[in-house]
Amino acid sequence: MTKAITCTVIGRLIQEGWLASVYDPAPAPLWRDPRAIHRLITLDHLLRMRSGLAFPVLHGDGRMTLGFENSAVYQDAGDAFQAAQRSIVATVPGAVYRYINSGLNVLGAIVRDQIERRGLRYYETLYGLLVDRLGMASYQHSADIAGNLIASGAGFATLRDYAKLGVLYLQNGVWDGERLLPQGWADYALTATHTGTSYAACFRTNIDRLFPDLPPDTAWASGASDQRIFILRRHRLTVTVSNETDHPMNLIALNHVIATAIAAWA
Repeated sequence: MTKAITCTVIGRLIQEGWLASVYDPAPAPLWRDPRAIHRLITLDHLLRMRSGLAFPVLHGDGRMTLGFENSAVYQDAGDAFQAAQRSIVATVPGAVYRYINSGLNVLGAIVRDQIERRGLRYYETLYGLLVDRLGMASYQHSADIAGNLIASGAGFATLRDYAKLGVLYLQNGVWDGERLLPQGWADYALTATHTGTSYAACFRTNIDRLFPDLPPDTAWASGASDQRIFILRRHRLTVTVSNETDHPMNLIALNHVIATAIAAWA
């Protein structure tokens, strides 16, 4: 769910003119060297989990392997953004889909850098760019020891407030008559563009028919404990769900519930 917020904030920065294009090299603060392989990584690669980032893992027996789920982001690092930016590039950027948290926290570092280089307050500006504009009054975002608002997860809100994010996408990035996201951003963020994965830009899509009774262009944000924000643009409907336990949600039942809601809405 927080990844979807981060993705949308990147859209806000492009709309504000702070960033130019998702296809530009990612302007991470620690990736300034134009000779470094990290400069091949674009914002699009980070948003679509195709950055190629990994990190070395030292095992007790002395073996060194590559890790792809950076626990340092949540548990080990005092500075999650710095840890993410110091990841190595294990595969050619853009070549392989691999779901990791590091790429999103590189985006978080970029967002913080873009805010602070303008002399603005980090927390107030980040909230003001999106969640305050949508009236998501319940939204709270947790930070690491260095004060970074963790971009890959650690945001919390009520379902009603999360639904507002879905409505923003239903309205193609317009809120209360004001364009908050670039023209075409909803198509970009909610569309999977690579074969072999239904992942779009921090949202998942239904092209693999995980939910067989929902349209293939259905998209959703997916969070811990099976929280989801469904965006059904064909029906101009958003559905938010949560699971208050750690037991997996019955996705077949969820499919039927949402299909019934679509029928009732129609």
